[in-house]
Amino acid sequence: MPAESVRTVLQNVDALYFHSAGELHQQIAALRVDAGTAAVFNATPIEKWQSYRLWIARWRQESRNPDFTPALYDLIDALLAFLHIGRYPDNDGSSRYFIDCYPEVANVSSLLRAQALIARKRLPELRRRQLLSQVIEHGSCYIPELNLLVVHRLRMQAAAKDVSCFVHHACRDFRETAVWTNGVQSEERFYARVLEHALVDFGARVLYPSRPVNEEDDLCSLYSQTEEDVEAGIPLSTQEHMRILDCVMLHRDYELHSRSYATKPALLQEFLSASVMTLEVLAKYLGELLGSDLYRSYIAGRVSRREARSLFFRKLATGDARDTYFATVRRVRQGRADLLAA
Repeated sequence: MPAESVRTVLQNVDALYFHSAGELHQQIAALRVDAGTAAVFNATPIEKWQSYRLWIARWRQESRNPDFTPALYDLIDALLAFLHIGRYPDNDGSSRYFIDCYPEVANVSSLLRAQALIARKRLPELRRRQLLSQVIEHGSCYIPELNLLVVHRLRMQAAAKDVSCFVHHACRDFRETAVWTNGVQSEERFYARVLEHALVDFGARVLYPSRPVNEEDDLCSLYSQTEEDVEAGIPLSTQEHMRILDCVMLHRDYELHSRSYATKPALLQEFLSASVMTLEVLAKYLGELLGSDLYRSYIAGRVSRREARSLFFRKLATGDARDTYFATVRRVRQGRADLLAA
């Protein structure tokens, strides 16, 4: 058959993955090797390795339920290495070894077991429902109050975020800073929570570069969501969700062009008296946008690992969360705006 040709497709070859993927803005799904050869990627090397390890463990009948602890600890080690944080050395002048603080990992074989485990913990009922919802939707959740990782299914994107949350929490000596209270919230508490979301998002991208980047355009698309879509995602009314999106867009503009405003927009000030759920959604949106900005700046070389490490260790309870937020925004967004303008 002289008219026929041969095409070769390579799947998940590690050498090609490391050569082409790495830390890029977008995930590479396929690569042309030469005229007759293409490579496709639908799993990262660490996902392949953990799959092999779990299957070998099953074949050896080491356990009836898969143990995800080694995989999660590997991710913790990787993020600590990226941030130049030693597990054993006494870098910060204290006697606490970082490795002694690694979280307990609870591997649960079913959602019923996850529900029973969370129900036994001394946590508010609303908090228990939130944690169970995370396990159902993402396969795992990290509980900072208990330094506990509950894992039902290992999904790398969610696991990377859980690990990043632990590392950020441990860097601050396991002290909660952004705890919502009843009544009007302070700006410091709000921006502390935004920074927590931002740094957790940044750390998750370091561990899992294929994580989709958050853009303002993505939030704009939420304006067209139906009432059923909004209520399925967050327990807020459509009207309240639209107000949150308006506030996010206004806040992002205010960050870069505050001098063009005579006073702080009333909408931004009004949100401090909003419900805890509304504030949490607003903080999450702003934080994830800043986390993406921070990661892009790192890729572009405008932010170093040393600077990222400093942010992870920043004690947000000292009363400078708002100043830290706006200083970080100027550091990562102003430089990008100048590049786009050029």
